[in-house]
Amino acid sequence: MRVRRGVYHLSEHPRSPLDGVFAAWLTLGPDKAVVSHETALHLLGLTDDVPDKVHLTIARTHRRGAVAGIALHTTTNLPSSENLTQIEGLPVTSAARSIVDTASGGAEELVTAATRNAVRRGLITRTELLFASQDQSGPTRQLIRRALQLED
Repeated sequence: MRVRRGVYHLSEHPRSPLDGVFAAWLTLGPDKAVVSHETALHLLGLTDDVPDKVHLTIARTHRRGAVAGIALHTTTNLPSSENLTQIEGLPVTSAARSIVDTASGGAEELVTAATRNAVRRGLITRTELLFASQDQSGPTRQLIRRALQLED
């Protein structure tokens, strides 16, 4: 059965709640994209919010046009292995990277909830998150500090 252009689901294989994320990832190329932003937060269990689109990050050199159902983010360098984790075979940005990426879009309530969940569960420390956000814009760093309830 065709799922997306160039992506098929074999009928003899069971369906998975991650089928949509896998299909989006495969559409862009498994060696070119990583699951990121709000989708990564959801897969990491840091938020119950299910994003309307699958958020993927690709290298800016692989830039392509809009793809239905995918929120495409570009970067000069894809996350390194220490900023990635695997969830059922999908490359997913780490908790710290996912929070910082989402904060760059200004989603304050989502970032605050995800930050508190990640710290409470021991996935990140406050110091790690501050370090991960140090090269970001002023508004992103301020949002992270507010999520950590630190004074500016």
